Amino acid sequence: MPEPASHADAVRLACLTPLGDRTTVNATGGRWTAAAPGLTVRALHSADGAELMEQWAVVPDPDRPDREALDQLHNEIRAALRLVRRYGSSYPAGLPHLVGYDLNADRPYLLRRPAFGQPVADLAGRLLLNQRHGFQTSLFRALTFLTEAGVVHGGLHPGVVRWDGREVCLTGFGRAGAAGEPYRQEVSSPWMPPRATRHVIADPRDDVWAAGLIASHVVTGLPAGKLVANGATAESSSLASLLDGVFADEPGSRPGAAQILRRLGDPLPVDTDPGRDAALDAGRAAFDTERGRKNENTIPRQTGSASPPPPTAAAGRFLGWLTLVAVVAVAGLVLAGWKVFFS
Repeated sequence: MPEPASHADAVRLACLTPLGDRTTVNATGGRWTAAAPGLTVRALHSADGAELMEQWAVVPDPDRPDREALDQLHNEIRAALRLVRRYGSSYPAGLPHLVGYDLNADRPYLLRRPAFGQPVADLAGRLLLNQRHGFQTSLFRALTFLTEAGVVHGGLHPGVVRWDGREVCLTGFGRAGAAGEPYRQEVSSPWMPPRATRHVIADPRDDVWAAGLIASHVVTGLPAGKLVANGATAESSSLASLLDGVFADEPGSRPGAAQILRRLGDPLPVDTDPGRDAALDAGRAAFDTERGRKNENTIPRQTGSASPPPPTAAAGRFLGWLTLVAVVAVAGLVLAGWKVFFS
């Protein structure tokens, strides 16, 4: 994809939607700016000017694309697809909403709704009491949605958590993974628990640990190092009650995001027994196919797929009758054979 020659060039992008359909996006694009390492981003406006999007793309390399950047792009897409597969479009605006993607373009990219709000790194120690409660509630509500979708952010820190006064916006899903799978990338961040490193099984309560530290940072203004050294809730009795157990060494000893949300007096926002939509499953399959087209030496394949669904009760009864019929038939043949043998 060539660099724009002007501040607002016409852009035509053929891509896959989250449901796995092919579509074409006609838009005008601004200038590329550096984002995460190996990735660039620019704003796009739809041709009719009604929709604003962000395009994240791998920095072009004539010899070899950046493996880490490609992994980050994959993780961003995978996390968004898990959300779509779980909720359709009915989940908070502050979580990633994917518009489309193309992993086989010369410059692989994704399109998504833009982030909003201000990084809480710029707001620490400045929020009023009622604003703190709203921030905490929105933060742990977002994590509850992630948990129910099986997504672990895996890299929360005050630079990727944003706040607009009403709602938290989470960004930076380049290290995100599926709960129960090993973390794929190393991380060196004082905001994540020490256990959350490569090859260790990802647990949603690692995000709760990080969110607790960020909530303490927003209240006290203290950096992560001092919070961990002094006790993250030492400066506030209300935080001590809210975050009780959050900083336990083992994830299994920590409360989940939904439990923290109940402590905040907020009702559980997520239906814990959703139906499945075949169209959303098709979108996940399309992503796997699209990713598989890339050369193994260019984009590392990441294994791991969902287990097949268990058989229904009706299917189990049918298999039981089929087995009984087969046994009776075999017994009949054996009996007939004996009669012929002894006749």
